[in-house]
Amino acid sequence: MLTADEAAALREGLIDGSIDCVVTDHAPHAPHEKDCEWEISFFGIVGLETSLPLMLQNLVATGKMSWSRLVEVMAVNPRRLLRLDPVCVKAGSAADLTLIDPAKSVTVTPEWMQSRSKNSAWLGQTLTGIATDVFVSGKRTLADGVVTPQH
Repeated sequence: MLTADEAAALREGLIDGSIDCVVTDHAPHAPHEKDCEWEISFFGIVGLETSLPLMLQNLVATGKMSWSRLVEVMAVNPRRLLRLDPVCVKAGSAADLTLIDPAKSVTVTPEWMQSRSKNSAWLGQTLTGIATDVFVSGKRTLADGVVTPQH
């Protein structure tokens, strides 16, 4: 568990550019891998659904981070560090887009979460700002907040 000072230092590092990326290690664990003694439980929590609203609510909405810096740390820099081609929005390119509703609030519940695993530190909390739609290589994978079946 981080101390308040450590958490503040991480936030400052994101804002000032000392930290390049915000990513999640999305490796959902089966309930039996988490619902056991602490010493043998698999590490981590699900962060895929909550990372964006937490960044929006705690940094962007408070004016501590700009929208452009958010895009940089959550989309541009991870691709750059993985040596993937940058995504661009132009006619003829395959859509790789996330549409965000910065005013939409959700309560984090197991039912709301789309992941196979539901172990979140934010269960029961209301977060503001969510991804509503996602397109990957031109295919809509999230529609109005719900994962779309892929065939």
